[in-house]
Amino acid sequence: MAWVIAGVVSAVVADLSLRRALGRAIGQARPRIREIITLAKVSIPLAGTVLIKFAVLGVVTLAASTTGTRDTAAHAVLTTLTGFMMVTSLSIASAALPDVARATDAAGARRAHRGAVLLAIAGTLVVAGLLLGFGENLLVLFSDDAAVRDQVLGLLPLMLLASALDAAQAVQGMGLTALKRSSFSLMFLAIGYGLLLLAAVPVAGTWGITGLWTAMAVANGLLVVMQGTGFHRHSAKLGAPGTSAETVHPPTPDTCTKPPAAPGRS
Repeated sequence: MAWVIAGVVSAVVADLSLRRALGRAIGQARPRIREIITLAKVSIPLAGTVLIKFAVLGVVTLAASTTGTRDTAAHAVLTTLTGFMMVTSLSIASAALPDVARATDAAGARRAHRGAVLLAIAGTLVVAGLLLGFGENLLVLFSDDAAVRDQVLGLLPLMLLASALDAAQAVQGMGLTALKRSSFSLMFLAIGYGLLLLAAVPVAGTWGITGLWTAMAVANGLLVVMQGTGFHRHSAKLGAPGTSAETVHPPTPDTCTKPPAAPGRS
């Protein structure tokens, strides 16, 4: 029921915000198949990245459960803290991504993207500072087992490294989505998290959850490199001679539905 209420509230807020931004009601005209297909080319790969990531993280959690009760509990606490950090960093960084989508040249797109990455890392560091400064007191809220809290504290620096790299790679992927190249982000994530999927169970059996969090940090670091290289490559096409604007930025519903200006009018 909570999920249903949250979904309804999100849909209502989004609808009201779009009405205010566009100045008219939405969703009341006939479906425009061409625009739906254009949007699907971006949104379906984007949904695929989320599916792959959480499926692999589920396997990582399953692998952690084979290491022992206290290790499993410590992994659960670390995963929860990572979720807080991820929401904070991406919420801050997403505000800068429309500038990437609107950029008309490579320099502008990279400047906006660099700002988004720095904002995401800054958000991660703020939460990391709070965890490092007040970790002992905060962890009491998650577990009353001193051994679990000690293990979480010991793995906290490694978790913070993995989270910072995860925030950076996620923003890199969002930058590719802003360039309408989410299929490349899907491919990179499939490679990075595919390797993590293959390594999770053997690593957990050999090195425990320390090895698992090290593997996650390595996978996220690999994704930072791949996603960053992909963004640099595709952003270079902005403003390139012989490349039309629609090649990198296909028409959006807003631009497709705007009627042409009448002759003699601005």
